[in-house]
Amino acid sequence: MTEMSAPIPFEKLQMNLARVRQEIGEAAARANRKSDAARLVAVTKYVGLDEIQNLCALGIKDFGESRIQDAEKKCKALPCNRELHWHLIGHLQTNKADKAVKIFETVHSIDSLRVAQALNKERGKIGQLPLFGLIEINVAGEANKYGLRPEITEICDLLKHYSELKHLQIVGLMLQQVEKPLLEKGVKMEVTQAARELLANKGYSEEFGAR
Repeated sequence: MTEMSAPIPFEKLQMNLARVRQEIGEAAARANRKSDAARLVAVTKYVGLDEIQNLCALGIKDFGESRIQDAEKKCKALPCNRELHWHLIGHLQTNKADKAVKIFETVHSIDSLRVAQALNKERGKIGQLPLFGLIEINVAGEANKYGLRPEITEICDLLKHYSELKHLQIVGLMLQQVEKPLLEKGVKMEVTQAARELLANKGYSEEFGAR
């Protein structure tokens, strides 16, 4: 299991959460959007059950984990788990797709057609609603990171098989954070075009947004 950080006092969590919500509100205002249009996912891969329960008490219902086994243990131990929405934010191996679809509501790290097909197949077996997914883009094209290269052809190659994926709903792109100098204009244009291609393939309206 992932090594946990030192316990975080409730008051500090409350203060940090208020700051993050304020920043979301300010960003939403700059984009002429309502702050509740953004979905806040608390990444809990380095904290324990107490912090998650405290975040629940503060109104957080979405939690992100990088490792399937860690999320599985936390889900089983949390009394409030039925109220929560779990997000896989780490790399997924196809041989673990069967476990992932039983735990997570959204997978943020779809980086290949093989992963998408594995998730679709396993989700179909358990007969639940479609799994939400985000296509992971390696914006800087760094060799040591996962994700599709920021080239429209790679995204389109994956999307052209979308009609075959009845149990997987692609809801957006997950862009890895990079330093601004690395995000060249050409890459921005490719990613923007990829997002438009995603909209066109899915039939979403302009109100489409990543979950």
